[in-house]
Formats: sequence, C-alpha cells, structure tokens
Amino acid sequence: MSNSNHRATVLTVTALAIGSVLGLNTVGCYRLNEGHCALQGGDAWCRDQDLGSVCVYEVDGSLGQSDLHGCHPALTAELERHAHVEYGLPAAVFNEDVGAEPGDEQLTTIEGQVAGLVRQGILRPDCDVVLDDLQAQVEDAMALRGQIDPGKGKARNPEPYLSDGQRQRIVAIVDAIDARLEPCLMDEDTDTDGTDTDGTTTGGETETTGETETTTGPMPCMGNEDCPDAVAPLCEPMSGECVDCNGVADGDAACAELDPQAPLCVAGTCVACTPEDPSVCEAQALVCDEATNSCVPCTEHDQCGEAACNLFDGRCLPADAVVHVGAGQDFATLTDAVADFGAGAQGTIIVHGGDYNNQAITVDGGRVLAFLANDGDLPRWTQGAGGSSQLTVADGTVLMDGLQVSGNTSSMAPGVQVDGGRAWLDRSRVVQNSGGGVVAQSGGELVLRNCFVGVAVNSIDAISITGADLTMHYTTVGASANTGMPARALYCEGSGQIIVRNSILVSFDAGPEVECTGASLSGSVTEAELGMLVGTWFADYNAGDFHLSGTHPAPIDTAATWQAGDPAADIDGDPRPMTDGAMDHAGADVP
Repeated sequence: MSNSNHRATVLTVTALAIGSVLGLNTVGCYRLNEGHCALQGGDAWCRDQDLGSVCVYEVDGSLGQSDLHGCHPALTAELERHAHVEYGLPAAVFNEDVGAEPGDEQLTTIEGQVAGLVRQGILRPDCDVVLDDLQAQVEDAMALRGQIDPGKGKARNPEPYLSDGQRQRIVAIVDAIDARLEPCLMDEDTDTDGTDTDGTTTGGETETTGETETTTGPMPCMGNEDCPDAVAPLCEPMSGECVDCNGVADGDAACAELDPQAPLCVAGTCVACTPEDPSVCEAQALVCDEATNSCVPCTEHDQCGEAACNLFDGRCLPADAVVHVGAGQDFATLTDAVADFGAGAQGTIIVHGGDYNNQAITVDGGRVLAFLANDGDLPRWTQGAGGSSQLTVADGTVLMDGLQVSGNTSSMAPGVQVDGGRAWLDRSRVVQNSGGGVVAQSGGELVLRNCFVGVAVNSIDAISITGADLTMHYTTVGASANTGMPARALYCEGSGQIIVRNSILVSFDAGPEVECTGASLSGSVTEAELGMLVGTWFADYNAGDFHLSGTHPAPIDTAATWQAGDPAADIDGDPRPMTDGAMDHAGADVP
C-alpha cells in the first residue's frame, strides 16, 4: 500500500469516529455521506483528486444529505458555516470496528478511544496522547449538533442553523482533536520515532523536509496550555483561537489566571503593574516601572511613599512601619523611636526639625532602620556629653537622608561609626565633630552620596576606613590642619574596596588629602591637584558649610562625569545634568 493511500485509509477510519461523536453519521439527513472528503483525508485528498485545495463539512445544514464531497478551491465567505477539515477528522470511535473489546467501558471516553486506536494500529503506540481534558467539550459539541439532527425524520430546530458562537464551539473541538491526534497517526513507512524512511519528519503543524520548513496553519486551542506563543498566550473560549489579552472578554482576569504575577492587560500584553495598580510590586516590596509596566528595585526613597527604600537591596521598607519623631509626633526622641523596633525589625523614622541632643543610638540585632528628614527640615543630631558617637551601626543597616550629625564634643568618638554593619547616607552633613566625621571598620560597608563630611579640630581625619568598604559619590570632604598628627580627608588601611567618584577632598594639611592604598578615584578634585589653598572655595569652611562660594577653582565645575544611576540633584535639590556622560560639578553642591 502506498504512503498516501495508507494515510487516507487511516483518516477514513478515524473520521468515522468523530462523525459518531458529533452526530455526523454516514447516512441520513444532515449527516456526512461516505464520499465526503472529511472521511477521505481532508485537504490532501481534495488535492490528490484535483477537486480543490480545502476540505470542509457543514456544521449547520444539509451538505451531508447530497453527494457533495466538500472540496473547494479556497475558504470563502460562502463557507462561513462550515468547518475546515485540514487532515480529515482523526478521532476515535465507540464501536467494535476500531478495536473495542467486549466489556471495555473505557471506550466511552476519549482516552479509551485513543487506546482502541493504538490497539488497532492506527496511532503509534509510543505517542503519548491524552485527550481526557477534551471530554466535556466533545459532549458539548454533540449536544449542539443534536439541535439540527432530525432524529426520526423530524427536525428538532425548524431552522437548522446554529449561532456563530455555537458553531465555533463545534469547530474548535474538531480542530483540537485533529491537532492532537494527527502527529501520532501510524504511517506505513514511518518508524516509531516519527521519521520517514526518506528523512522527512512528520507530525504537528510543521513538516521539515531537507532545508524547507512549512507551517500548515495556527494551532487551535481548548485552554491556555495550548497557546505557547508569548504574543498570543490566551485561548479565546468561543473561537478556540490563541489571542492576546485584548482578544478576550476580561483581559485582566485572563491575565491573572495565566500568571498571577502579571495580572493586568495593557495594550494586548499581560503585565505586572501600572501606576494606578502597583499591588503586585508592592507585595514584593518593589516599585512599578511605568515605562515597562514591570516590578523593579527602588533606587530613591520617594519611590516607596512615606517609607524608605533599602538602597542596598532595592526593596521598600514596610509601609506599615513608619513613625514620626519630634514635637507633637509619635515619639519625642530618637532613642524612643528606635527602641520601638525590636531585633530583626524594619522601619522608617521620619525626623522633624529641631535639635536632638545626647541621644546616642546603636542599630544592631539585624534591624534595618531609616532616618529620613521631614520635607523641608534639617534636623540636627548632636552629642554634647559622653564619649559615644551619635550613631553606631553594628550588625544592622541604616539609611539616612537629610540629617545633620554634628557637635560631638568627644575627641574619641566620630559622629557616625560603622562597626561591621551597613550605612548609606544621602544629602546629609556630618561635620564639626571633635572625634572625626565617619569611621568604618570591622568589615562594615559605607556609602556616601551628596554629603558634607568635615572635622572641626586639627589632626583628625574626616573619614577613616579600616578593613571596610567605602563607596563615595558627589561628596565634599574637608579636614583641618596638621598640628603634630596628620589630618586627612580620607584615610584607609587594611583590605576593603574604596571607590570615590565625582567628589572634592581637601584639608589644611600640607600632606596629601587622600592616603588610601588601592583606592579608585575618578572625576574628583583634591587641593594638591589644584595647588592652591581652600579657604575661599566654600561658604564657611571652618563651620563645615561646604557650599561652593562662587570663587572656587574652575576645574571643580567640570571635573565630574554624570552617569546613569547617579543622583538627579545635589545636596539642596538643585538639578544635575541627568545626561549620561555629561560634565558636572564635583562634590555635593551645584552652585
């Protein structure tokens, strides 16, 4: 038997099955006759007989009552109430002709019918076809086709036509069964691995012969699992076609069912969020990127509402863990506010204007706390007594924005000490502390952006790093004079990564402002490089006011290079260029 004849025989036998399932028996009114192309192999049979290019059968009328074979030159509007039978009607049957065994009740299900076809040699035994998920749809199609089945010579429906939606439900199930079973049809010259003896790969919607690949048409669907294309991932239930989310009745609901992490339909695509509905992102402590409708890490505190952004990992701190400190607020002191957060807690402390004196605080126990200045305020955190830093970060994380840490009278304690923890300071002033500005040690991690860091006394380093990491961008650092001991803007020793960009580092010391082996400095300015004194560069150097005076050296104005991810504004909120690669002012202030 030739390949084509064997294929036609297979499809004829399996076609009898779907005819039975859908009420399309081989005799009688409104039923397919035995010569119909649907029972002979579909489009291929029509082409072999030179009768046309497509094979259709009528869903809604009496085509089967005549001798019409169903072959046509092309699909046309006149055939709109027909189903295109591309491969014939490959499906199983209820009768003994295809391998039913006495008492085999499994043959009343689609899965059982497939088993019968395998026993009969119609389907390849190695092909894993499971169609039990289509059973309900088949029963639905049978019921619909029964509306125009005359039964005992009497039409049940006076006008034997179904609605477009009903017709499409029948067409969809026929297409789905056709697509599922066609790749597994046993062919006389096909090995069990699906390869013909001439090297042609068979099955599915794509046939590959040598260097040519031909796609025979779109795959019908019965569920979203039948729609692997990301452009059209949803199955439209009425048409049985894979569509984007604009092609279904409720795009948001369909997207949510497909992927709960992308529950919104925007311009035909399922996305995670919109500015109006960022709930998926908020559940992950992320923020919604309006340009891509995706959840991304936060990079600024303002992106997290009243809460702060943990800039180390890009996650917003909890929105329900925000407290205010100051006169008439939740807490009167910083000490009481910090004590409200237990070990491992995360929270945001909004600090209102005023002086907070003698409130030495240690953040440890794995806590993640943010100290954010209330809008428009410049709170001052001072220490007039005792020998402690205003802020010590041990095994914890601190985010600070907009505070002034100053006035520590102890020569033994800097304003901020990072002792193994992590601290990220933005737009803050750590100045006029007798024990130095910032010390980081014991494996700690320190980030300074848009900050002033200075020392009010001689022979004290402004920033001292010992066995810790420092990242410093757009920061102005000033030390006083050497009166027997060095006074450096930046001093470091031990292992640690030191990266300094777009900053100003100066001192009244005759020695180097930076003494840090292995440090990476770029886009920055030092007093030694310019070869001049710093007294007139700033508004009030001795008082720690490092705003540029307007009489500063011109190279400061163009030394820095703004890069994507750098701050959009300076310490006062004045804008930076916001163009990647643009020249910019070094230091924290744009005059």
